[in-house]
Amino acid sequence: MELNFREGALFETLNARKMSSQEIASSFVISPQFDSIVGLDHSFLVGPRGSGKTTILRMLQGETLTLWQHPRASEIRSKIAYSSIFVPADRLWSSQLSGSTDRLPEVELRRRETLGIAAFGTQLLSGLIETLQYRLDYFETGREIHRPAKLSDESEVELVVACASAWKLKPKTRTLNGLSAALDERLLDIGSRLEDLNANLGSSSREMDLEQAGQSPMEAVRFGIRAINRLTGDLDHRWALLLDEMELAPKAVQQLVMKNVRGGERNLVLKMSFSPFDHNATTTFKGLGAASAHNDFIPVYLWSGDRRGGRKFADSMFRAMYEERIGGKASPFSVLGVSEIDASGRNWKPEDLLPGSKKVDLMLDMEKNDPSFREYLDRRRVNLLDLVALTYAQKSATLRKFFPVLVFRDALLRFSPRGPGRRSRKKVEEVFSGQDLVYAALEANPRWMKAVFGQMLTRYENSRSRIPYGFQYDALKDAAERFEALLELLPTASGDTRSNVLPLVNSIAGYFNSRVLGPFTVDFPTTFVVDEKVDERTREALYVALNAGAIVHVRGPKSPSLLSELDGERFRITYLLSIRDGYEVPLRLGKSVNLSKILSEIPVATGDLLSIFEEDVE
Repeated sequence: MELNFREGALFETLNARKMSSQEIASSFVISPQFDSIVGLDHSFLVGPRGSGKTTILRMLQGETLTLWQHPRASEIRSKIAYSSIFVPADRLWSSQLSGSTDRLPEVELRRRETLGIAAFGTQLLSGLIETLQYRLDYFETGREIHRPAKLSDESEVELVVACASAWKLKPKTRTLNGLSAALDERLLDIGSRLEDLNANLGSSSREMDLEQAGQSPMEAVRFGIRAINRLTGDLDHRWALLLDEMELAPKAVQQLVMKNVRGGERNLVLKMSFSPFDHNATTTFKGLGAASAHNDFIPVYLWSGDRRGGRKFADSMFRAMYEERIGGKASPFSVLGVSEIDASGRNWKPEDLLPGSKKVDLMLDMEKNDPSFREYLDRRRVNLLDLVALTYAQKSATLRKFFPVLVFRDALLRFSPRGPGRRSRKKVEEVFSGQDLVYAALEANPRWMKAVFGQMLTRYENSRSRIPYGFQYDALKDAAERFEALLELLPTASGDTRSNVLPLVNSIAGYFNSRVLGPFTVDFPTTFVVDEKVDERTREALYVALNAGAIVHVRGPKSPSLLSELDGERFRITYLLSIRDGYEVPLRLGKSVNLSKILSEIPVATGDLLSIFEEDVE
């Protein structure tokens, strides 16, 4: 099977929305969340940019499913007991591209809203007819079709007449092609009217006659589904609306859709994607009668909170790319190896506790050179020359807890009479490479994995059947630097082009770095909580950072399904940004600190933060 994984796809605009069905099917790797999405429940996919939301939705389309070659493809196709209609966010109704409306009177705002709803409804109906035509292809061409349907010529005429009347259309021919053309004309008309409004910031010169068409798009879809099912002789056939990037939809469109999540009819399933933060969620998911998670819909989070599931996904992706690029099969562990920091706290042998072992020698060196580590040992009464005397509980509570931190500090710091200084890169790459570390840094983000694994595999050494640690580290750093470049260009949620997203992220990361490399502790912070003292401009930068994937929400038991507010919620810097020079932090969840405290100690910088340590060249 040819997978066609594309190089350099880390943050490019050519995403799954613009790929062909064949391209998506040929490169798709099953994510740990995919099985939760394919069923008959309403599903909300939540994840930052590049996390695979659009790819997953498009994998539910019939044409993509039939092209997919995978050992589980037949099983999964049988579970998708519905015909899917993919509807991407569009400039005609997305709030992000609607233009300035600050000085418009209420009547003009209502007209814009009406046109936006009409555009959304027209796209739904176009998708419905397009999906029906795909299902009918089986009897026209004989090719494999997911959930095929049959419609006689007489029934086609009856369907077109009924839908044209209900949808207020005047097709030139009584065929499905004629109906599609009439919907295209309506969409063109709506676009022209919106352009008039945007250009004039006032009333359109043309009469507004689309109010009725824009009133109830979901009802129009239901009418079409009932008519299609009746005339194809499959009254119980189910349909799914695949609505992408719903965070871009204006509140009016979101509310129309959400009303159908709770109490909608059984023949219509909703699968929607959202970014982690959405202002509209305040009204969409709250209040009496609002849809609730696990009762009315299944929330599916597309970031690697599930380390085990994320590892399995990364394993599958790496194996598939290795087979395509190198040929044959190989264990990712054998190719990538193990990070020094991953290996440091595991599988201790009795001889590791004896003087002269590599582990004890490192601890003795750090005790000698680092006064803060020496104080740590004294407080816990740990004698490094008599570690065999420690009980199992003492080893777990102290030795296995502090040793990985020690390895991390030793990789970054060189001690001298002048104080600590930074080591050269060789030691650093030893802790920021290896299978587990690489997987953690990439956060189970499929776009990141394709780009980074692809770059790593170009440096595969056949003689050793390995990718050297230095090349692994280089690939991760290159990805982090390209992510930085993207963050520098992102405006805040209010459209402020003086973006403070990257400086804010760097200030937080710099604070964490200073704590792990400062006086020795095993309880350094790596997460932050947004408290009430955080100002609005900082919050706007956080919204953008969260949806871009620069920070990650650490969900708690009381966290809402979709964030509309940040207060009291816990976050961390994405691990990919935690391997950069001056911002290194162990890739683990540590204790939390209030964001206002971080910013009071390390204010948001206008440029890169200076390292607190002097660079020491070895």
